Formats: sequence, C-alpha cells, structure tokens
Amino acid sequence: MGNYKYHKIYNFTTNGNLEISTKVMEEIAIQAINKVEGATLPSKRTLLFDKKPVECLFKKNGDFVMTVNIRVAYGYNVGEVSNAVQERVSQDLLYMTEIRPRKVHVNIADVK
Repeated sequence: MGNYKYHKIYNFTTNGNLEISTKVMEEIAIQAINKVEGATLPSKRTLLFDKKPVECLFKKNGDFVMTVNIRVAYGYNVGEVSNAVQERVSQDLLYMTEIRPRKVHVNIADVK
C-alpha cells in the first residue's frame, strides 16, 4: 500500500471507526472535475514542480482544504469554469463522504 494519510470520521457508524484515505478524496475530486464542461486535468508537463493535480490538507484545527489544478478549454469563461469546479468538488465530496471542505482552491494550470 502507498503512504496515504487517513482522516477519521466520528459519529458515523456504531460498529467501529471509519477512516477515509486522502487518495479516495483526491479520486472523487478528479471525477468531479471531469464532469464539469470545459475543465480537464492538466498534463504532467503542465504542472510545475511535480505538483499533483489534486492535493488534500487536513489542518490541525480540523479544517479540510483541497487544492485542484485544472486545464480550461479554449473559449470557456475561466471564472465560470473555476466556480463550477469548486461547486462540483464540494458537492461530490459532501455527498460521497459527508466531509465538507472548508475551501477548494482552484489553480488554472493551462488553457487549451
């Protein structure tokens, strides 16, 4: 198994503890990005300094922050696409894990 971080969810089940890997949340975000019209994941060449397309961060105060890097298709409004990505990622994470991200940062890596 990889070197993944896990987030424990309290009061979710009566049969034991539930922990969700950050890899799962990254994969949910990737699927959400692919559902937004005009947004795709950037190529590895486009991302600077070997960044991942999606990064999760749990802060010590319990806040969950996600950063996504996207490519916007030529002819689409960058602001509208980035807002749609933020909304879709937040909704899908809440629906599938019941974790609401405090913030979803969207970085435009490329326009193509």
